[in-house]
Amino acid sequence: MSIKRKLVGLGFLVALAAIPLVIVAASSSANKGGHFVSTGTPLAKLVGTETGTHVLEWTIDGFAGGMVCDESNWEDLLEKETETELIFFPTYAKCHTTGSTDLFEIKMNGCAFWFFVAAGTNEQTEQTSKLDCINKPAEILHPKCKAKIPSQEIPTGLTYTTIVANNKHALTLDFKLRLTMETEGECGVAKKQGWLEGSLTVEAFDRISGAAANITAT
Repeated sequence: MSIKRKLVGLGFLVALAAIPLVIVAASSSANKGGHFVSTGTPLAKLVGTETGTHVLEWTIDGFAGGMVCDESNWEDLLEKETETELIFFPTYAKCHTTGSTDLFEIKMNGCAFWFFVAAGTNEQTEQTSKLDCINKPAEILHPKCKAKIPSQEIPTGLTYTTIVANNKHALTLDFKLRLTMETEGECGVAKKQGWLEGSLTVEAFDRISGAAANITAT
């Protein structure tokens, strides 16, 4: 995998200019022997969307209410038809608790989610992922409860389902990721567990023509 794929986050290149380039290598695991395949489209752009019932919700143990964002951006650029991981640098806007319209920020600060595929995967296979933060942790900046989410391996809590979108194969990523957080405010000054739960639809598009393409996990 090239350095270019690792630096697709908008604005991330500027931040990296001032610090040494250190990318956390994917650790070895029996749960990382599969591949993502964009058959016939070596230069694919992957777009993740949260729509309808396919949305992601953040929660912090001991803090009432989940947190969702009305706008999000998930993109990855593939450079060959077969990749061992997907790397997304998500961004969020218009975030609020599920029972309120009061807005606050969830800042990823250039952190990336890496998603892997187990060998012989199927729709019930628990997949491995990780959160990779080079500069600073991701942050939930709720006025009553703030949390920092550092780099961490996430060994379970993710599955992939193949669907059809735009007459092409696409993926639904179902999340139940348990995350270690450092909190302050009404949720206490402590190391706590939190969750990222819900679904994300990932579609592929040819980066040259813009046409819909296939993406599968095998």
